[in-house]
Amino acid sequence: MITCSGGHDLLDAEPEPVCEQHVLADRYLLGRLGVIEPLALPILDEVNFEAAAVTLNKLGTSVILGPTYLYGAGDRTAECMSEGVRLLSDWPRRFESYIAEIVGAEDAKHRWARDVLCNVFHFVLSAPDRDLGEKMERVMFQEIFRHPVNVERAYEIKWDGGRTR
Repeated sequence: MITCSGGHDLLDAEPEPVCEQHVLADRYLLGRLGVIEPLALPILDEVNFEAAAVTLNKLGTSVILGPTYLYGAGDRTAECMSEGVRLLSDWPRRFESYIAEIVGAEDAKHRWARDVLCNVFHFVLSAPDRDLGEKMERVMFQEIFRHPVNVERAYEIKWDGGRTR
């Protein structure tokens, strides 16, 4: 008998359907290992497997969980990593449009967007692959400076290890 850590028989378990959007990271990583047909993600294909996995996890987690990302993805890891795939596919256009959306956020979304931007910035500065981090940083800053910034909001954003004050 094959059991899980809780003692339940895994062979009798009924599989639950999984949302296609939440398995993008699995498809990418299994493709990198040669298990299935690879999912193209040129920006990550240039880095080693571990750096690719860490990038998907941390970038996606900082986006999905926003200010709470420091606590980890928990049971949302697949969703978070797949968000990383989504943001890095069609490089750099999707990443640019996401940064533009954050920079342009107003009103109730403003604080959340500012925190997410700081989280993404913190991740980019500490990316597991230096060349990858520099590419992402360049795109991020080009997009930020492309948009007019509300002066009052500009003073609110302070970089301190990825945290806002």
